[in-house]
Amino acid sequence: MLTRENAWALLVALMLLLIHGAGHDGRPAALRLQRILMQTVGLIVAAAAVLALAVATWRRRTRPAIRAALAILAALGISLAASGMLLSALWLALDVVLIVITWTLARSGRMTGWIGATWIMVLILALLIAKLPPLQTITGAGACGSACLI
Repeated sequence: MLTRENAWALLVALMLLLIHGAGHDGRPAALRLQRILMQTVGLIVAAAAVLALAVATWRRRTRPAIRAALAILAALGISLAASGMLLSALWLALDVVLIVITWTLARSGRMTGWIGATWIMVLILALLIAKLPPLQTITGAGACGSACLI
């Protein structure tokens, strides 16, 4: 369960990630500033979502869909803070779509037939493509974290 202490520890870890990633990387100053701004926005989104998720979990009457949306929002903030690029949000959206399709297929009972076997092959292929080194250098650190959701 996510407690208040765990939420604060996560915020401190995210701030250390931002400080560590703010070094000079050879890019022009405008691009570095844009990345730092995206990382700051990511930290703010992640912090707000983690705190809201802690409150929603503590209440225990909050609908599971709201808790899931807050968890996805927190993952989005962490992904933006880690990579500093909006492309990580696209990868996270793709991961959410893949998870929802898998959940729908499993709930409907279609995972036992040829549709399920085909879908598992699609998931394995997506995971392998996400782990290719050239793709990871383009997408940044956020894609590596969100590809683990698959």
